Amino acid sequence: MKLHLVKRVGMLAACAAAATVCAFGVASLNGLRYVRPTAENWTLLAYVEPAARVEQQVEHSDGEYFATTLTGFDAQERRVWSLTSMHPFIVGYGDREVYNGSEMTQYITSYGGYTTQHVQYDELGRMVRLEDWNGVTVYSYHGEESEPYLKQMYDELGVAFAELSYEYEYDSSTGNTTVKRTTQTSDGGNSTVFYVMDRYGNVLYFDKKLPDTANMVNMGYDENENASTRIKTDGSTVKIWYDDEQRVVRREKRNEDGSLSYYTVMEYADVTR
Repeated sequence: MKLHLVKRVGMLAACAAAATVCAFGVASLNGLRYVRPTAENWTLLAYVEPAARVEQQVEHSDGEYFATTLTGFDAQERRVWSLTSMHPFIVGYGDREVYNGSEMTQYITSYGGYTTQHVQYDELGRMVRLEDWNGVTVYSYHGEESEPYLKQMYDELGVAFAELSYEYEYDSSTGNTTVKRTTQTSDGGNSTVFYVMDRYGNVLYFDKKLPDTANMVNMGYDENENASTRIKTDGSTVKIWYDDEQRVVRREKRNEDGSLSYYTVMEYADVTR
């Protein structure tokens, strides 16, 4: 009886696989070839749209396989889709970008469901309007500066509920930028936070007060290692290494006493078909 049951289950599985191929056609199988298996990675991702260039990123956490991400770029090197598998055979989340002149609509799928957001850019390529699940956010800039000095947020009814103003101080010796962000809400709330960004936009520090001098010495970008060090409010540090294309290749966190907490390593490959 057990053997008979196993045979029936096997036949049902085969029928389900055949039905899948019939329903989705050859395209569903062609998509699998985008993934390049390695010794630790045999994850198969679902079919994704063709692109001018497809990049595969495999992430290892503490030496173990963690995630595989495929990212498609168009001929202008704009991101057009991304798909991530967090575990073998399980698609975790993905997104798709559709461009129309100075506008872009992003369709996002994740564990929590499906959502969209719409972005508008100015003639310098800066984001000036974002419409998402929070409502509408409008960005204002000084002249040709790339960072906004004001961000105004409105709910789905068009009522303003928050205004964020930004002040920037650039340090040419380190390449870091210190930002003072002040938030005012419609209910009278007012708060200020400071954060420090490296030359690639990674946040190295974030708190309600400026980092002290001792922290500033240990925080920032190291030209020799091509790495940035971030100090967290609990005293721990996060260090990020980059490759020649400024992609993250290693990230590690150390406790306040300097002991290693965890690390992740990213490997990239061109899998364009």
